[in-house]
Amino acid sequence: MSDRRLRPPTTPDVFSAPLVLDGLVIGGWKRSVTSRGLTVALTPATPMTSTARRAVRDAAARYAAFLGSDIECLEA
Repeated sequence: MSDRRLRPPTTPDVFSAPLVLDGLVIGGWKRSVTSRGLTVALTPATPMTSTARRAVRDAAARYAAFLGSDIECLEA
């Protein structure tokens, strides 16, 4: 017998990979590893300011450097 409560959600959950800026959840993100490096796809809940976008891209670049990978940052 299968318990439906134990199945993973079929829709993206922003809280499983939150995009946090200044202590606030402003959306979600997803990492993919490709042959060309690391891709980070952003799903902001609201439009991001240029300052917020720069801060998130800088954080993604630090994450890629930690992993020793190149990065591509995509905004949905």
